[in-house]
Amino acid sequence: MDNKDIRKNVLESTFGLARALRRGPRHMERTLPPAVERTLMVISGNDGLSAGELSELLDMRPSSVSDFPTEWPPEAL
Repeated sequence: MDNKDIRKNVLESTFGLARALRRGPRHMERTLPPAVERTLMVISGNDGLSAGELSELLDMRPSSVSDFPTEWPPEAL
């Protein structure tokens, strides 16, 4: 193997690992959609947030933040 082949193998392995990490562990099933999980994490770490502050942290429109909980699955509430 020459240096180009070694670099190519390292890059392919690195990108493959990055894809696997983005997908997450296979043995864990998501019980909630990712957006709901993210919102709950932000809320749990910041007590007393207003809708405006939450919309800034989540990078969403304030009206979307107000409507968001109505779209959540029942197990999130």
